[in-house]
Amino acid sequence: MDRIGILVVSKCLSAAAIVDALARSESYAPEFYIIEKQLNPFNAQRARVHHVVAELGLKEIVKFASRYRGRISFALTDTEDFITAGGRDVLEEETGIPAVCVSRKYAMESSKADQRLLFDRLFDDANPRFRVFDATNYLLDEAAAVFDFARFAARLGEPVIKPDAPARGAGVGVWGRDFRTESEMVDFFRKVYSKGRVVVEERVDGEESSFQAFSDGQHFIVAPQTRDYKRALEDDRGKLTGGMGSYRATQNNLPFLRPSEWASVVDAERTAFRRWKGRGSNPGLRGIVLYDALMHTGDGFKVLERNSRGGTPNRSTSSLPCRTIL
Repeated sequence: MDRIGILVVSKCLSAAAIVDALARSESYAPEFYIIEKQLNPFNAQRARVHHVVAELGLKEIVKFASRYRGRISFALTDTEDFITAGGRDVLEEETGIPAVCVSRKYAMESSKADQRLLFDRLFDDANPRFRVFDATNYLLDEAAAVFDFARFAARLGEPVIKPDAPARGAGVGVWGRDFRTESEMVDFFRKVYSKGRVVVEERVDGEESSFQAFSDGQHFIVAPQTRDYKRALEDDRGKLTGGMGSYRATQNNLPFLRPSEWASVVDAERTAFRRWKGRGSNPGLRGIVLYDALMHTGDGFKVLERNSRGGTPNRSTSSLPCRTIL
């Protein structure tokens, strides 16, 4: 079999699943050049070259990749930090090693506010009602922002408050769980607002799932539907943690969704991708181009957020599920 060098940039458990899957290839004999934030014995045992860097910054990654650029064919990553920082752009420019992930321009995980504005363009009716609160629009007058927030929240009835910056599922406040009175809600808003832009949107109830898709910049390949659990404790009674386990079914859609409903979701996502991509092939959209959190309601689905990489084992099942439907 032909040998092929693969650079793996890792910050979490997904890299082990990536390495394990590629190592079982029947067509190639992969050689792994792995740089990661902390030691993973599984990765270390299977790597031709293994390097641990506590501060996994672009400078260290490029330095490591440059050392072995003659042996590496392409790069993979399991961390959104690398992607949103423009890791692909820098790596390709400085080493010539292509990275199988989206370019910085399409790394939407870095801003929940920008995601909401994007969804207004891409989807016909899947974007919940929302508003972005930015301190620069209020001349640093917090009282005015709080006043406008309270009025908008009253129109929504049961709002959800999200920090603009990614928090891996944590830091999100939901009416009825994280606050139950107007005073508690305003206090939660003030805390998030003090750290940057805030997205306030209507609470959407239903069955949540994760939608993932791959692309080479032109084609759109859909992965099976998955579902993750973000809250701690039994029956999802605890705080948002970012990930407490996940599962998928043996078929492409989960049991709570009929095949026809799943087909409608796929069609809507495919149409949205075409709008995002533009005409022809778009090399910036290469890799796992989207990892959308969806809420399925009686009136169709809503898009809650978009990530710029594949789901990790504790959040989705692009690799190893923690829970499985037999």
